[in-house]
Amino acid sequence: MSDHLEGLALVLSGGGARAAYQVGFLSALAQQWPDLRFSILTGVSAGAINAAHLASSSSPFQQTVSTLTDLWRQLSIDRVFRVDNPIWAETFFVGVSVCFPAACVLCRGFVAWWIPRLCGNF
Repeated sequence: MSDHLEGLALVLSGGGARAAYQVGFLSALAQQWPDLRFSILTGVSAGAINAAHLASSSSPFQQTVSTLTDLWRQLSIDRVFRVDNPIWAETFFVGVSVCFPAACVLCRGFVAWWIPRLCGNF
């Protein structure tokens, strides 16, 4: 396979876990074809982040994927959203109660119990 096929496209779908799996797939491609180039790159949501990284690099494919892999390895929950703020939990449970009205009473009870403990106000 040539490292550049005219019209070769890469489409990366969305979803955080899926985007992490994409990096593993890209690593396998980069091992086999270190100078691979895509004529078309597109993605949705987290896949768009991967696609943007690939598209913005002037480095060889293998080096670009290596950098992307390093970025994903450094990713942790606290770098995605704040986990020290209890408001995210309330927002989550409100969302659940909207989608599942029968769970509304249970969610409100859990939030009323859990947030003070999270904040250390026993």
